[in-house]
Amino acid sequence: MPTSLHRRLRLIRRWSMHLLAMVLVLMALVLGAASQLLPLVERNPDRVAAWLAEKAGRPVSFERMHTQWTRRGPLLQLEGLHIGEADGGVRIGQGRGAGVDVWRLAARALVHRAAPARTGADPGAGR
Repeated sequence: MPTSLHRRLRLIRRWSMHLLAMVLVLMALVLGAASQLLPLVERNPDRVAAWLAEKAGRPVSFERMHTQWTRRGPLLQLEGLHIGEADGGVRIGQGRGAGVDVWRLAARALVHRAAPARTGADPGAGR
């Protein structure tokens, strides 16, 4: 094998290994950040209920929510899950959701936290 071809193959192999290592490190950083965002999601159950209601197309409510990071990704455990209107609908005792978009839920929780608190006053009262 000529020297230049051997050198090119060695460089390609070296750069591909470096690229693979960088991709693995980036994946580890993303997963680590997602696991750190789970407590933020757990502290904002109203945002999770709104997100679930948007996806289901019906009102969703639950009594308690626990989050956990598993080998398959984030896991949301909902206790006292109720889908539909309060007087009707379907009551499901417990619900689990794996593979939930933690980034979207955390972003909504951060936006909700950064938004100014409403006083509860009627916005049209000052007119």
